[in-house]
Amino acid sequence: MNTRAFIKQIPPLAWVIMLTVLCAGVFGNLLGNLTTELSDDLHLSAKHIGWLVFIGSSGSAIGAFLGGDIAYRVRPLILVYAYLAGMLASIVLLVSSTQFTTLAIGFLCYEIMLTALLMLSHTMIGQMDLTSAIRARMLALLDVGWSVGASIAPIWVVFLLRGYPSWRFPYALFILLVVALIVAYSHTIIRSSINAIHLHRQSSADAHPTQASHTYWQLITSRWTIWAWVAAILIGYVEWGHTYWFVNYAHQGRAISLDNARWGLLAFTAGMVLARAWQTFIHSNLSTEQRLIRLGLVGCVMFALIAWFPNPTLMPYVLGTNFLAGVGIGIVFPILLNHLIDFAPHDTAKFSALLMLGILIGAQLAGLIIGYITEHLNINWGYATIALAMFGFTFATLKLFAVHKRHPSHSNPSD
Repeated sequence: MNTRAFIKQIPPLAWVIMLTVLCAGVFGNLLGNLTTELSDDLHLSAKHIGWLVFIGSSGSAIGAFLGGDIAYRVRPLILVYAYLAGMLASIVLLVSSTQFTTLAIGFLCYEIMLTALLMLSHTMIGQMDLTSAIRARMLALLDVGWSVGASIAPIWVVFLLRGYPSWRFPYALFILLVVALIVAYSHTIIRSSINAIHLHRQSSADAHPTQASHTYWQLITSRWTIWAWVAAILIGYVEWGHTYWFVNYAHQGRAISLDNARWGLLAFTAGMVLARAWQTFIHSNLSTEQRLIRLGLVGCVMFALIAWFPNPTLMPYVLGTNFLAGVGIGIVFPILLNHLIDFAPHDTAKFSALLMLGILIGAQLAGLIIGYITEHLNINWGYATIALAMFGFTFATLKLFAVHKRHPSHSNPSD
């Protein structure tokens, strides 16, 4: 199916869901672009920023549960309104914060609502009455939408701060986008689409009886999956460590201006967008192992170069290394997930949840470890741990594929 025919078959609800994910990509990536202004205004230390990252990751873990199974028990439209209302309340709490405690509570609430809405978007697409091929492309497009939103975040911050130099303004203006989403979901066409979801969900449940699957504990402790969880934790450390700390590192550690540092972060997310678009739309003769290992090696080189920026650092160097670093890690999640699904298709939902949990654990570790090292040594040493984690991730993927080559059949999770 060509792109034009694919677009014509996208239902109205799916367009609103894609807009939701794009907005979530913007809102979910504001903190990394505003750490300097936030720290100056509220007199926060590197430890405080590290705790904010940890708290945000914890909120994301909670939100993942609120956007998954609960969507099968409560009407999706009710959940959408509830999560958007919760997001509005969290934004108000954030922008009115004058101390770390209220800021942390607001940040926790908005991460819960944001991730719940993101997971609900995936669940709703999965429940819609679409062919398998269209649904697969829609889910891939949601990933691209998140990345596009993440790419917009630095631009959003740079231009808004020029007109009103306060970290609160980019967050406060986001209220308009949330209101726009509420209006869009309230449209009568969307209501009819929501009802169609329930019909499709019931018919699908009748047509596909539950298959026997492994327990979470079996999947976590199995010899053929454990390296996947290690890789997920390390790539979470790399991606979110870079997202949250690069602007601080570039500005304080390498004397790069804040705007230039944000453009570097934009180049990083642009690289991720390109990698995900390539994965979605362009056929490749490379195997899963070849793609993951080769891109992992690119990421290793780029993060090492970023960790040892020369002083002074030329802007093309900042943009080029960040862009290729984004390419290097942009498609890790879908490739790892697809590789695991090949071995146990009936455990798809559990694999997805466990990989996301691993990434969130990595993000939490990045917040705490980099914050601690920055506080007691300096930001340069803190950021260097990201490069080490990238090398560790590549080693973990090599071990994962080596185990699977030695044991090509894994019908028993205890193998």
